[in-house]
Amino acid sequence: MALLTKMLPFFIFFISCNIIEIKQKPLIEHSLKNGKKFKVCFIYGNATVNDNIQVRKSENDSVIWVSEKYDYLVSSFLKNDSLLELVLSDSIFLDKIKMIKPDTILINLK
Repeated sequence: MALLTKMLPFFIFFISCNIIEIKQKPLIEHSLKNGKKFKVCFIYGNATVNDNIQVRKSENDSVIWVSEKYDYLVSSFLKNDSLLELVLSDSIFLDKIKMIKPDTILINLK
């Protein structure tokens, strides 16, 4: 019981602090004709999150699409002002000897 009483302040401090910071790297930002902006970000992994690529709304930073399968953005394009085309790959498979092609993903932005 005495040990629990001594450790309680430490646990409260530990839970209340944001010790593990999630780092993100913006890769590209696209703007629609209506003024809305979307950004593609790389999220660095840590003890609680794997490396991943996310598409986020720029105005409130909310996530609209995420994938842990890919860690390399080859290219991105807006199609018809409503679709975002992402060409993604895993950096391990970019070796030309393996001849593995990247994947194309279409994300509805409306």
